[in-house]
Amino acid sequence: MSIEDLVYQAQQGDGEAFAEVCRKFDNLAKKYAFQQHIRSIYSDALAEARLAIVEAVRTYDRTAGICFAAFVQNKVYYRLWNMFKRERRRWQAEVNCDPAEKQYFPEIIVRSDVEEDIVYDIMSQKIIRPVLAKALAALPAKQRQVLLQSVLAGQKLQTIAGAMGISPQAVHRLKCRALTNMRKIINKILAGGQESINDLQK
Repeated sequence: MSIEDLVYQAQQGDGEAFAEVCRKFDNLAKKYAFQQHIRSIYSDALAEARLAIVEAVRTYDRTAGICFAAFVQNKVYYRLWNMFKRERRRWQAEVNCDPAEKQYFPEIIVRSDVEEDIVYDIMSQKIIRPVLAKALAALPAKQRQVLLQSVLAGQKLQTIAGAMGISPQAVHRLKCRALTNMRKIINKILAGGQESINDLQK
């Protein structure tokens, strides 16, 4: 029986099928919950990851043509990322109350919201890294250059503009288009299911 058939049975109220699906993907939940940037709140992250698996079983639509393994991975990935963002805002509030503690917080905490999804992709597990690499390679050359220099190298828009011989406003537009295109490309790759992800890992 395929995992998709098992999920369908769980959706029809089969408790044993539901428990089996949860068991099959519990290692995925533990793996994502143990990522370095949320390891300090592992228990809470693991609970969130397991809730994401439950939500994936409830909302999965096999007629969409996406394999369940890729679907549940995406659910866990984004649920924990949203949890990290909530925790980061709390950490930021605490740091703002005590500026002396700012030196102890990682650089990612002060990243802007427009960059955060791409930064998280860079930090994430080996399945996401090849997806990100393929998405970067698919960008037009100027968009890729701006994204790499601004997000990865941390260069200011004025510096990039001077090197490229264009205005900072043009650099900002290129960066926004690059981020938008990255999200579209990543979603398209993930929509290809587990076969598409396996191809990236070869």
